[in-house]
Amino acid sequence: MRELGSLQLECDASGGPVLYQPHLKSKLYSTHRPHKWGTGPFCHIVGPVLPEQPGVYLLRVDGECVYVGRCNNLRERFGPRGYGLISPRNCYLGGQPTNCRINHRILQAYMTGRDVVLHFEALANPRSREKELIQWHRPPWNLTG
Repeated sequence: MRELGSLQLECDASGGPVLYQPHLKSKLYSTHRPHKWGTGPFCHIVGPVLPEQPGVYLLRVDGECVYVGRCNNLRERFGPRGYGLISPRNCYLGGQPTNCRINHRILQAYMTGRDVVLHFEALANPRSREKELIQWHRPPWNLTG
């Protein structure tokens, strides 16, 4: 598995991460409740530059494996339609709670001064490798919902 580098967040002039709560901008806000992870706050992941390949990825926080996932396109998975920037529709039932959960946990790690590093293995059929890595590492972000 290849290390791609530390995840970087969009920061304001003082160097702190820009925080988002997109559910507050949604038309659904007045009539629907966000899901468990839908209120954030969230961050905007802006780096590193990622390959447009399918495979298995692993997130390490200060060297500890915390999450394993698979994707059809790593750049999309960590881009603005995935973990990279949470859209309002993903904050409600029928949205993407995993995107919200992982983005929020990356932000929490960043806010406590921890380093979040992304690793990737390009694979045409990543399902079995993902399962193997989850069984081996037992990453807490996969197991705690």
